[in-house]
Amino acid sequence: HPTLFPEIMEKRFSPDSEVIGLKDPRLCVTYPCWAGQLPQWPVVVSIRHPLEMAMSLQAMNMHPLQHGLGTWWRFYSDLLMYQRIYGFPIYWVDYPSLAGLDVALESVGLELDPLKVAAVFDVKEQHNKANQEITEAPYLAEFYGWMLQQARNSKPSYA
Repeated sequence: HPTLFPEIMEKRFSPDSEVIGLKDPRLCVTYPCWAGQLPQWPVVVSIRHPLEMAMSLQAMNMHPLQHGLGTWWRFYSDLLMYQRIYGFPIYWVDYPSLAGLDVALESVGLELDPLKVAAVFDVKEQHNKANQEITEAPYLAEFYGWMLQQARNSKPSYA
């Protein structure tokens, strides 16, 4: 729990720190634990296709595909719930097209640098590509489509 080590949090995430962001999908579930400890950074969400995430979890951890789809739902639906509670804007970025990344970077005063983006988002590293529709759970397809639309809107979404 972050309150157990406030001096570490203060040193690592102070305004003088070189850290400008955190990338960990589990933050979608644990956001309330960190909300009061982190600077008021924008929330930038990388959107992955539900089946791609499920296949990745299956390959890494031998989770059944249905478990991976449930994890996908939990992460993104929890994030929207916390957005309603805490009132932060979400900048949506589609992976792998990176639609919406320019707007997310502008929100923190950065410009889109194609070389830096290529170094961080290597599409060749995308091991699992969904080649099929989500037929088992149509609500996942609808939710995923809504998120993609948010990334294409070129503006943050609010609760």
